[in-house]
Amino acid sequence: MVPSSITFINQTREDSATAYLDGVVDRPNLHLATGQTVTRIWIGDKYSIPGIHIPPFGYLRRALGVEVSHLDY
Repeated sequence: MVPSSITFINQTREDSATAYLDGVVDRPNLHLATGQTVTRIWIGDKYSIPGIHIPPFGYLRRALGVEVSHLDY
């Protein structure tokens, strides 16, 4: 078990839906696709936030989109 998968409030482990999906499930730009494999992630330019250190490289990058491959089962 990794410390980052433990909720700091009550020290319990979260599953991926609780950790990543529950807080954003109502966003209008969220699209869930099952049976897909991501083949490429398009990454934007580097940017930083003044006054905030972002290890290890000191900058962030935002994913702009993904390319997927449909799986036929």
